[in-house]
Amino acid sequence: MSIENGQLSYLRELTEKLSQRDKKLWERDKLVKLVFDNCPTDLIIYALDTDLIFTLSTGKGLEHLGVEEGEVIGLSLYEYFKTDDSNFTPIKYHLLALKGETHTYDFEWEGRMWHTHCSPIINENGTVIGATGCGFDITCYVEQEKKIKELEKILKCNKTCSEDKMGKIKDIV
Repeated sequence: MSIENGQLSYLRELTEKLSQRDKKLWERDKLVKLVFDNCPTDLIIYALDTDLIFTLSTGKGLEHLGVEEGEVIGLSLYEYFKTDDSNFTPIKYHLLALKGETHTYDFEWEGRMWHTHCSPIINENGTVIGATGCGFDITCYVEQEKKIKELEKILKCNKTCSEDKMGKIKDIV
């Protein structure tokens, strides 16, 4: 059995093109991972399928949850949060994302405050095929806001604050 010269040439060219495409995809994936790993904030990026099962989970913010990159892939949101309540805040908003809506919400989990954006994943045919989101750990900002409010409250006292109140200000700062 012999292969004609033209067919062999075509197969070599096709193999070379596929190898180049694979190399570009690998380099792009490597760059995306570097961006996530070096993101200057505690960020989590994730994707879910239409059954709310994780298909992607990455980002520095996972450290605060005690979760490794990709560890939750294959788990549903219900399993991760250990609930069957479809009104549970993250589940409720991701169900809405599967209906085509985009939402932003704040949610406390594992002792951290997360500012989360979720939206539908829409394919080229306009069909919702999942949901994606990113969560920012805003715990330090929430704590700072509490300190500022407490300071404002203390400073509203008379201009001649007692030593006790001055001590509280020093404790907060």
